[in-house]
Amino acid sequence: MHACGHDVHTAMLLGAAKLLHERKDQLKGTVRLLFQPAEEGGAGASHMIKAGVLDGVEAIFAMHVDYRMPTGIIAAHGGPTQAAVCFYIVRIEGKTGKAVTPHLNVDPIVTAAFTILSLQQLTSREDDPLHSQVLSVTYIKGGKSIDATTSSC
Repeated sequence: MHACGHDVHTAMLLGAAKLLHERKDQLKGTVRLLFQPAEEGGAGASHMIKAGVLDGVEAIFAMHVDYRMPTGIIAAHGGPTQAAVCFYIVRIEGKTGKAVTPHLNVDPIVTAAFTILSLQQLTSREDDPLHSQVLSVTYIKGGKSIDATTSSC
């Protein structure tokens, strides 16, 4: 579940706008405030960038809510902080058959299990362990029968 609270994001951005406006005479340069739509779906930032909202920007600061931080504490660090979102759909084809004769079938459930384990190894074996990355399989749909292998999943 993603429960960062978009109402909190909106309140933080409006609060920042108010505070920055009160100090506008002390600021050098232009401040641009952005609210990223569709952040969970993975397309919000790319559409904004294509629209040119970052053209001419020299620096950017982002805020997010982290339930692990105690109230009143602000944490900061340089560089990327959140994972990007990417969706993928995989269909594994097999050959259905009776569960009592698995040697005559091609079981896509077993293949799916190996695929999920292999995907998990990508993050630990194919890149620098100091690079922050996450790869999650969050949904799998298999067969409906209790006595036969499915033809696909």
